[in-house]
Amino acid sequence: MKNKGEIAAPFPITAYQDTVAVHTEWFTGFEGEQEVSFPDCDCDRLVLDGGHATLEAYRKNNTIKTGGALKTVEPFRLRFLGPLESSKRTTLNFAPLLAWNKYDGAMAGLAFHNGLLPARKFEYQLATMYGFDSKDLAGMANLQYNIYPKTEKIKQLSFGVSSKAFNYRSLDSLRTETGFAATHCNTAESCRSCGWT
Repeated sequence: MKNKGEIAAPFPITAYQDTVAVHTEWFTGFEGEQEVSFPDCDCDRLVLDGGHATLEAYRKNNTIKTGGALKTVEPFRLRFLGPLESSKRTTLNFAPLLAWNKYDGAMAGLAFHNGLLPARKFEYQLATMYGFDSKDLAGMANLQYNIYPKTEKIKQLSFGVSSKAFNYRSLDSLRTETGFAATHCNTAESCRSCGWT
C-alpha cells in the first residue's frame, strides 16, 4: 500500500463477499509505502475504508478483487445523467442531447461523461450528434487531466485537449482542436508572485 497523503492515520480494510462485509481489520498508519497482510477469509474483494470511516479524498483506487482479471477495476455501470461519481463502480454517465445551429439544423445525440462531482484527476466529456439538415455528424469532446499540488499558491493545474466539429454552409466543415493548460490560484496576489497575471 502507498500513503500519498501527509497524515499517517490508522485505516481499515474490509473483506466483502458480494455486498456483505465479512471481516474488517484496522492497521496502524504509515508514511510512504508498506506491505500489509490481511487474514485469509472467504471473500471476493478487499476494500480500503469500505465503511467511509476516514477522510479519504480519492476513493476510486480502494478496491482489489481476490480473483479474476482486472483486479483493481470496479464493476462497470452505465447510468442515465448521474452527476455524482460512485467510488464502488466504474461509471459511464450518459444524457440525451438536442441542439440547433444554422448549418446543421436540428441535432440530436448523446453525451457521455465520467461524472461532475467530486473533482477527479482525469475528466472527460464526449458529445456526438446528428445534424438533420447537414446529414452529417457533429459534436464536441473534452479530455482533461488535473493535478492538485500541495502548495498554498497553486490549488489546481489542468492539462487537456478539446475538440469541436460542426458544419458550415452545409458542405464545408468547421472542425477545431485546441490544447490548453490552466492554473487555479488561491488569490490574485499568489498568481502574481508565481509570475502569472
